[in-house]
Amino acid sequence: MASEQYNSSYDTTAEKTDQAKNALGSTADRTRATGAEKTGQAHDGAANVAATVQDTAKGVWDQTKHAASDAKDTVTDKAVQAKDAAADEAGAAKDATADKAAATKDATSQKASEAQNVAADKTSQTRSSTDDTVGRAAQSSSETTEAAKEKTKNTLQMGADVVKGAVLGVKDAVTNQNPPQ
Repeated sequence: MASEQYNSSYDTTAEKTDQAKNALGSTADRTRATGAEKTGQAHDGAANVAATVQDTAKGVWDQTKHAASDAKDTVTDKAVQAKDAAADEAGAAKDATADKAAATKDATSQKASEAQNVAADKTSQTRSSTDDTVGRAAQSSSETTEAAKEKTKNTLQMGADVVKGAVLGVKDAVTNQNPPQ
C-alpha cells in the first residue's frame, strides 16, 4: 500500500512536472513572439524618426541655400546701386564744375574786351575764384565718392552677416550632420 501511494504520488508529480514544462515552453514561445513584434515596432518607429529628421534637415538646408542666394542678390543689387549713385554724383559734380568754368571763362572774356587793365585784374580774380570753385567741387566729389564707398562697404557687410547668420542657423539646426543630398 505504501508503494501504491508512492507510485501514485510519483505519477502525480511527473504529470504536474510535464504540465509545468508545457506551460513554461508555451510562455517562452509567447515571450519570444511578443519580443520579436515589439522589436519590429521599435525598428519601424526609429526608421520613421530618421526619415523625418532627414526630411527636416533637407528642408532647412534648402531654405538656407535660398536665403543665402537672396542675400547675395540683395548685396549685389545694393553694391550696383551704390556704384551707380556714386557715378551719377561724380558726373553731376563734373558737369557743375564744367558749367562754372565755362561761365567764368565767358565772364572773363567779356570783361577783357571792356578794358585791358581792368580785364587783367578781373582775370586774375576770376582764375582765383575758378581755382577755389574747382577745388571745392573736387573736394565735394571726393567726399561723395568716399560716402558711396562707405555705403557699399556697409551694405556688403550686412549681406555677409545675413549669410553667416543663415549658415550658423543651419549648423545649429542640424548639428554634426552632413547636408542632405
